[in-house]
Formats: sequence, C-alpha cells, structure tokens
Amino acid sequence: MLKKLIAIFLLLSVHGLRAQTAADPNPQICVLQHTDNHKLQKYIQILADTVTGYGIEDIVHPRLQDLFVGFPDKTFDLQSHQPYWGKIQLENRLPEAEMQSEWVLNFSSTFTSLTLYRPTENGAWISEINGSFVPAHQKSFVPTQDGNLFKLVLPPGKVVTLYFRGTSERSSLPPTFHAYLQPLDVFYDKLVAAKSSDGLFAGFLLMMLLYNLLKFFFVRDRSYLYYAGYLLMVAVYTSYASEDLMDWFGDFVFADHPAYYSLFKSSIFLGLMCYLAFIRSFLDLEHLLLKWDRFFRYVIWLGVPMMALFVFLSFRYNFSYDISDRPILAYIALVSISEFIFIYPLFKTKDLKGFFITAGIAVISLGFLLTLYSRMTETPFTVFYLKVAAIVEFLIFSMGLAYRERQQEVAKQQADFALRESQLLQEKNQMEANRLQELNDFKSRFFTNITHEFRTPLTVILGMSERVLSDGVTQSHPVTITQPLSLIKRNGENLLRLVNEILDLSKLDSNTLKMNYIQGDILAYTRYIAESLHSLANAQNLMLRVESDQAKIVMDYDPERFLQIIHNLLSNAIKFTPSGGKVILRAGLLNLEGLVNLELR
Repeated sequence: MLKKLIAIFLLLSVHGLRAQTAADPNPQICVLQHTDNHKLQKYIQILADTVTGYGIEDIVHPRLQDLFVGFPDKTFDLQSHQPYWGKIQLENRLPEAEMQSEWVLNFSSTFTSLTLYRPTENGAWISEINGSFVPAHQKSFVPTQDGNLFKLVLPPGKVVTLYFRGTSERSSLPPTFHAYLQPLDVFYDKLVAAKSSDGLFAGFLLMMLLYNLLKFFFVRDRSYLYYAGYLLMVAVYTSYASEDLMDWFGDFVFADHPAYYSLFKSSIFLGLMCYLAFIRSFLDLEHLLLKWDRFFRYVIWLGVPMMALFVFLSFRYNFSYDISDRPILAYIALVSISEFIFIYPLFKTKDLKGFFITAGIAVISLGFLLTLYSRMTETPFTVFYLKVAAIVEFLIFSMGLAYRERQQEVAKQQADFALRESQLLQEKNQMEANRLQELNDFKSRFFTNITHEFRTPLTVILGMSERVLSDGVTQSHPVTITQPLSLIKRNGENLLRLVNEILDLSKLDSNTLKMNYIQGDILAYTRYIAESLHSLANAQNLMLRVESDQAKIVMDYDPERFLQIIHNLLSNAIKFTPSGGKVILRAGLLNLEGLVNLELR
C-alpha cells in the first residue's frame, strides 16, 4: 500500500513538472502567439566584439555562447563605434502559423551598419546586411528605403536562433537594441495605411501651398508667400520624419549616402523663420507692436547661423542626432517661449487678427510637445500629433487670412469712398471757386464798364464848367456864377478821381494795373497835392501844411498812384481832425538806403 502511494506521488510530481515546464518556457525565447507588434529588446542577448572581431563560426561555439548576457541584465555601458553581437531566439506559435510563417524584423535606426545571420536546413549561415548608413541597393529587403528591415521565415513550433552584428558609427550615440517583429501581411497593411495617410497629408499640404502661392501672385500680399514657405517646410519635415522623403527621392538623391537625409531637418529652421515672418506680415507688427517686430526679425536672422551650426555638427559628429539636434531644440525652445510671451501683449492690443495667431500658436505648440514626447519615449517616434496639429493650425490660419483679406477689402472700399468723397468735395470747391472767380470777373468787368460810363459825363461836366469859367461870363456875375461853377468843378474832379480809383481797383484785381514811373521832385508834387486841398481844410477851420528839411527830393514815382495815396491820406486827416486843429505832412529822407519817409500828424 505504501509503495502504491509513493508511486502515485512520484507520478503526480512528474506531471506537475511537465505542466510547469509547458507553462513557463525558456525566458530567453520569444514565443510569438499574436499578430501584434512584438518588442524583442528583453529577449536579446548581447556580446561586445573584440578588436580582431568574431566571425559567425566563433559566435556559435559553446565557449562564446556562455559570454552572452541578456540585454536587461547587462552591467556595462554601450558605446558608439563598438561592434556588438546579438542573439535572438524566436518560436512561431500563432494559431495559423502555417499561413503566417513570414515575418518582418525591424531594428532600431541607431544601428548604422548591421549584419543578420540566419541558419539554413543544412547548418550553414546566410548573412544579410542593413543599416542606416547602408545604401538601399545593398539591402535585400526594401519595402521602404528607411529602416533596418529583414524578412524572416519562422516555421510553426520551431525555435529559430538568429545572430546579428551591429555598430553605431554616430558619435556619442550607442545602439539602443530596440527590435520589433510582426507578420509580413500585418506589416504591409500598416505600411499601406501609413503611406496612404502620408499621401493624404502631403496632398492637403500641396493644395494649401498652391492656393497660397496663387493668392500671393494675384494679391501681392507677402503674408501668403511666407505662409506658403511655412507649408513647404512642414511638408518637407513631416515627409522626412515619416520616411517618405527617402522613398520618393532615395534612388537619385543621396543614393550612396542615406545619412545625408538628416540634413532635411534644417527645414525646421526655415519653417520657423517663415512662421515668424508670417506673423509679422499678417499682424502688420511694425505698426502694431514695433519692439516685438524688431525682436522677431532678430530671431528670424538668428535661424541662419543656427542652421549652419546644425549642418556643421551633423558632419562633425557623423550625423549623431543626439548632438546635431541641439541647435534645433534650442531654436524651437526660443521660438516657442517667445510666442508664449508674445501672446499677452498681443491680447492687450485687442486686434482681432491676434486671436487667430494665438489659437494657431496654441495648437501647433501642443503638436510639437506631443511629438517631442513621442521622440523621447517611443522608437520609432511618430509625427501623427504634429500632422493633426498642423492641419488644425492650417485651417485656423486660412480663416485668419480670409478674415484679414475681408478687412483689407472693407478698408479699401472705405478708402475708395473717402477718396471719392474728397474728389467730390474738391470738385464742389472748384466749382464754387470758379463761380466766385466768374463773379469777381463779372464785378471787375461791371466796375470797369460803369467807371468808363461815369467818366464820359464827368468829363463833359468838367469840360463845360472849365469852358464857362474861362469865358467872360464871370465878369458880369462874379459871385453868383463863379462860386457854384468852382464847386461843380472841384466836386466833379473828386468824383472823377473816385471813378479812376474804382477803375484802378478792377485793374488791380485782374493784374492789369501798370505803373508809369517818372523822375522828378516828389516834394514839390506833394505840396501841389496839398494846395489842392487847402480850400477843404479852410472850410473845416484847419491848418494844412507840408514840412521838410530838404530843398527837394528827386526820385522815380508814378504821379497818378502817388496822387491817389497822398490825396486819400490828407482827405481822411482833414475829415477826422477836429475844427481848429492842424494837419501836418512831413517829408524827408531815411538815414538808410536813401528812402523817402512821409510822416502825417
């Protein structure tokens, strides 16, 4: 009985051990039980190569097999320019393993050169080369030109051991040993979906780019040109990051130097420069915020040496993005921080166009942050967030450009209306001026004509009075005839003088008045004029006298104009001087320049 119990116990122990073994296979073997992407890093065993270098025959020897350590258990730091051997054991246990025996193995792009060794049925080893610095025409499996891809055949239920030897030739950037495995059909489905999405995004960018270029050529607004440049640079960078750029141009651009494609990251500098130029032009920042306009202009020009530094570091450190990307990250940080600080003063301006810029900055900044997070945490990283943010930002900026164009049209209409109103006002003023000029011309012609009409009867009256006075009529009637005739003659002369003055004024208005200069003694002529007014002064009980310390004053003068001036002055003086007063006209020479000085008191 005891023997039977011991036998049963031993039998149960054996079954338990078998069950445990079946449930817990070798932890170094990656068992493929689903079609999702398998991460292989924790299953990889690594071994640092020697100076002389191991061959595959050396590696499979049991002596070196014991030197392999699991990647998670390594106790040494990985180095660039150091070759490493790797070992992976895979077992295909998919439900339909017979139908899905072809797989795609994807290594990290940190391996610039990589050789994979696969066993054959006769025990030999087949090698394939790959690597980020290896031209596409030297690779055996190239569904897309970027990436370290190998196609494998994994029979159902059979453990397949793979070896690989890889090196990172980038300075300060050791290999990361990230590796992924997925069925071939799943890989192609995802690749087609990704390329389709990339194609739609590229088509969207191309459409927006052409639209903005056409708007620039028709409208001649530089905002559209800068925005088109920004769109182009976004298209270049996203095509580079999504590995489309090498697929499109890899056969004839940098075909032997695929590492040079990382230079297309300089599109980030150009894109941010166009982005800031677009903000300056879109907001008319020179008139809205002058200091910020100057600051953004300096930041734009700073992008040129920063881009040159990026290119220099790329070649100097063999395209090690751990070093060469530092100017890019610094410039992105500078632009992003500047934009966030810029939002507050922009908001204070209450400019409605600023809301479009604020929304665009917020969206694209979020996209950059998510993309940066993906780059730091995922391998390979994705630009999906950047694409979505870019599409939203494009829509926001397109609405902003449409709003700005509408504002410009309204402003242009208002300016045209104001111009037309000003033209109408000018035309009205011109018409009024013409009317006033015609009225002045009419008045001038009227006064000219009427003065001519007045002069004719006055001339007749004066002539007849002179004739009567000169005849012998006065001898028989000395008082009753002489005084009235003299009064008629004197007032007729005054009236004729006034008529002549009106005629002179009309000539003066029409710029036809001419001066007739003669040379003579102006002092004697002044006394003559004063003597003609003595009777008027005596009638007012005034004393009229002309004084001078000069014997005579000889100069050029117009007798008629001088007569009008002196006669008017003395007449007004006699008229407004109280009875019993004096009217004295003093004439002399000035001390300077020999000019005549007339003083009336």
